[in-house]
Amino acid sequence: MEIQTDRTLIRPFKKQDLLSLHILHSDPELMQHMPFGQRKNVEKTKQDIENYISFYDKYGFSKMAIIDLSTNDLIGRAGYSYLPESNELELGYLLAKEYQGKGMATEVGKALINYAFNNLKLNRLVAFTSLENFASQRVLEKCGMKFYKIEEIFGMIAKFYEIKNEI
Repeated sequence: MEIQTDRTLIRPFKKQDLLSLHILHSDPELMQHMPFGQRKNVEKTKQDIENYISFYDKYGFSKMAIIDLSTNDLIGRAGYSYLPESNELELGYLLAKEYQGKGMATEVGKALINYAFNNLKLNRLVAFTSLENFASQRVLEKCGMKFYKIEEIFGMIAKFYEIKNEI
């Protein structure tokens, strides 16, 4: 599975992505709103990639690498996670700081929502963000998602958003 937008390629992770992803995962500012926080140890990022690859191999979707088409650099990750508590798929994304504020997260988010509805045949997709992550909340709203609750997940209080397949 690969999804191309105007400026990015969203593709499954490869083991060779480890160092590029670790640069992002080890950035305390970038990871401050993530439930599991900063990855100070490259072994934790290696475990993340192995989990992403294993989940993808088993289910055909997962968190995936975001590649900048103009440079071929890994600039983030985005995709789907399974939330067993609610039996739903969650849309998530993380974008390097230098790529934020340029509409790229919205571009990637919209592409993943489209893929979820048209290819995975989902009726509903959810997302959550920390209460303080206003930029991410704006991205979700620009993607057409609507706020529907505040709830604790993975040890943090989060705002939850949803989008329903109206087709």
